[in-house]
Order: sequence, then C-alpha cells, then structure tokens
Amino acid sequence: MHLKSTYVGSLLKVTVTCSCGHEVIEWESQPKIGRAPVGNLIGAAAILLSGNTFKNVAQVTNLMGVQFFSETVFYDIQRNLLLPAVNNYYINESQSDIENFQGQSLWLSGDGRCDSPGYNAKYCSYSMMEMSSQQIITFDLVQVSQASSSVGMEKVGFVNCMGKMADAGLSVGVMATDRHVGIWEVLEDYKEVDHEFDIWHLTKSIGKKLTSKARLKGNEELGPWVNSIKNHLWWSAQNCGGNYLLVEMWTSIVHHVSNVHEWNSSDLFHKCAHVPLPENVERSKKWLTPGSKPHQALSEIVFDKRLLKDLKHVTKACHTGNLEVFHNVLLKYCPKRLHFSYPVMQARLQLAVLDHNHNVGREQAVVQRSSVRSAPEGTKRWRYAYSKAAKEWLSKPVMERKDYGYLKELMVDVLRIKEGTFQPQVSALPDIPPNIAPIPRPPVTELQDKAKSRFVK
Repeated sequence: MHLKSTYVGSLLKVTVTCSCGHEVIEWESQPKIGRAPVGNLIGAAAILLSGNTFKNVAQVTNLMGVQFFSETVFYDIQRNLLLPAVNNYYINESQSDIENFQGQSLWLSGDGRCDSPGYNAKYCSYSMMEMSSQQIITFDLVQVSQASSSVGMEKVGFVNCMGKMADAGLSVGVMATDRHVGIWEVLEDYKEVDHEFDIWHLTKSIGKKLTSKARLKGNEELGPWVNSIKNHLWWSAQNCGGNYLLVEMWTSIVHHVSNVHEWNSSDLFHKCAHVPLPENVERSKKWLTPGSKPHQALSEIVFDKRLLKDLKHVTKACHTGNLEVFHNVLLKYCPKRLHFSYPVMQARLQLAVLDHNHNVGREQAVVQRSSVRSAPEGTKRWRYAYSKAAKEWLSKPVMERKDYGYLKELMVDVLRIKEGTFQPQVSALPDIPPNIAPIPRPPVTELQDKAKSRFVK
C-alpha cells in the first residue's frame, strides 16, 4: 500500500494505491464546487468580509503551520465571486433603504474622507447620512484622476452623491456639511435645499483658535474658558430660532466671561439665560477683565467677520459627528496605510456601509453576570479613559456587541454564484485610468538602470 498526499489550497487530498499500482481509495478533506475547494472559497470570503487582507491572514496561518491557499487564488476568488456578491447585497440593501425614505424631506449630513492625509490622496469617499436614523443613505468613491486635484475630489464626490439622490427620487430638505467652499458653491444652485454648516466642525475650529490664542504669553487666563465657549456656541445654535438672534447670543459670551450678565448693546438678547450666579462661591475660572489681553483675544475670534457671516448656516445645530463614527468603521475595511484597486476599494466601502447600517442604534450593554470586580447584574456598562486634550477622566458607554449575521448570507451568495445558481446584479464602474500617473511608464530597462543605491560602490 502507498499513501500520497497533495494539497489544493486548504484541501488535503489522500490517494491510496496498492502494490500493483491500482488506485484503491481517494479521500478529500472538504467538499468542492466544481474544481474549487469550499474551504478556499469561504476562507477568501472571510478575509474580505471581515475587513482583513490576504497577507495578514496568510502570515498568521504560516506561523501556525496551517495549510492555506495562495495569493493568486485569493485574488481570483475576490475578482470573480466576492466583489459581485458584495455589490449585489449592497444594491438590495440600498434599494430597501431608499424605499423607506421615499416621500420625505430628508435632513442629511455629508462629509468626505481621503485615503491619505495631505495633498497626495488617490481616493476620496463622500458619504451622506440621514440624521434621524443615522444610516448612510449613499456614498461615492472618487479617484483623483476624476478631479482637478486631490483637493477637488470632495466636491466631485458631493456632486455625484446629490445626483444619486435625485436619480433615486429622494428629496433633500436640509444638507449639513463642513465649510468647504466648493460644496458651498454647488449648493447655491439648489435653492430648495437649506444648507447648514456642521456645528461640530465649526466648534472644533473655534476651539483650536482659542487654544492657540490661550498659549500666547499674557493670554493664559483664556485657557480655562475654551470648553465653556465652545459649549456656548452649541447652546446658542440649539436655542436661537433664527440667524439674527444667534449672532447676538453668540457674541454675548464676551460679556459673560467678564462677569457682566446684562447689557443694552443688543437689539434682542440683553442678558444671560442662566440663573443668577452666587457671589460667595469660589470659581474654577477667573473672570476676564474687559479690555485685557485675553479678553481682546477672545473678542477677535468672536467677532470674526467670516464667522458671523457663517452663523446663518448653523441655526439648526446640525452636525456630522455621527459621520465621524462611520469613518472610524471605514478604517477597519479601508485602512489608510494600504492601497487597494478601485473595484476593491468600492467593495470595502460597501462593506463598511453595511456594517454601520446593520449596527446603528445599538443599546448600551448591561452586566450579564456580576463578580467581585464588576457592577451588579443588570447595571449599564461603562468604560473609563483619560483624555489628554481635556486633561480629565471621561466615562464612555459600552454598547452591545455588533450583529454580523448578514455576512453569513453574503457567504452563501458567494457559494451560490460559484455553483451557477445565482446571478448577481452588475453595476458599471466609472471609466478611470488604471493608475494616476500623468505620464506613461518608461521602459523597464531604463527604470532599472536608474535604480542605483548611493551605498553601492
């Protein structure tokens, strides 16, 4: 008897032959669909659907001594099976969401995210979120070759997203974005859309300016007021009910920080909205003297002409903070330090949207079983972290675990496509060049001749 073992990726095949050379038994460790081992198919699917990369997983299996399929096999499965399956599933989910939003005047927030910092980004994904449900309703992936420069990609993505909204028959009532000049110019043509600036970005910008001013010599007393001033802008936007009142409410901060709580210099807003402050209580922040250096520094920021002009776009207190949560999810599927081709980048963005939309609105987790070190059973769970920026300890809720049951459905779709029992929907990708180089590649020999190290003698 003779045993012969061979591998086809993750599949082990054992052939037993007798002494006369006759094949007696042929055994395989897993089923196959056609000639493809199922383990290879679901292994490749698990890599992409979990947001991993082949190289990372292959290194793990290599260290464990586990037989695995090759990189060529993975990319072949990804191109022919995984990308179509993900695209089909995303289309169905997106169509279902669009049907739910039909007939409504939607309040959306939008923001762009480039694949690398600075001015050398190749991709920019622009996403739009419906504010009440916090679901991503559409997105667009832009390659730099589709725009005038990497800076212009966000505007192109926004225009494409608005086009998708129109094609889907959805009505946009409010659109909240950052203060991107190009997007502001585009929305000037959408008279029916109320363009709001993101109060979160605006507050963050003001906070940076205040912090920068407070670091200057003589302005140290302004530092403790930074968070209070940022909170005041949020409060003003939430309670103003109109542009003119918002300006007066916002600029009133220069009076409050000086311990002046009533004034006659405004038309509508004449006093602070808080209750009278006790005079015999020790304060954590010193009042600023009117006309002092820190007070003048604050006034320069508060009365900035562009800021006062932009306040008319924050009267509804809209923000894109929840979009930043989605961008954190994007990092799992599209890490900025890795490059992906356009079709793969598109699929990974679709997976990020599915991940976010399927798990948005989770409740805060509770303690399932109490122990010596935990809170009583049924108590809401929290985690605690020290913030370097705020210089204090913060408590953050621990949410329930995510539900990835939909990924099982996706894996079944992959197998069905391979079997030939399922035909996925196909979406046309934009006609873009294979790379973003502005000039053709020189001959290989010429490039190799240039590759000389200064350390080689």
